[in-house]
Amino acid sequence: MWGNGSESVGKPGTSAPTPPPVASKRYRCKLASVADANRELQRVYRECRSGLLDVGDGSKLAHILLAIARIHEADLGDRVAALEAGR
Repeated sequence: MWGNGSESVGKPGTSAPTPPPVASKRYRCKLASVADANRELQRVYRECRSGLLDVGDGSKLAHILLAIARIHEADLGDRVAALEAGR
């Protein structure tokens, strides 16, 4: 079905067919706590420093991870307040 596109080369008004999307592997990591987000943030930092990850992409990921950590901190604060109110 998907050829190399050579059959349409040279024919006016035609172009090579678009190939099907390549299935990418999903990256999974545990982000259930502030410590998990911190660990992942450190991994992103090391990959940027090593040149394995573009600094711009690392910066975006770091921003998201910091937001996740703030959400966990707020949740923890709510839980502590609820415990203290129950005394």
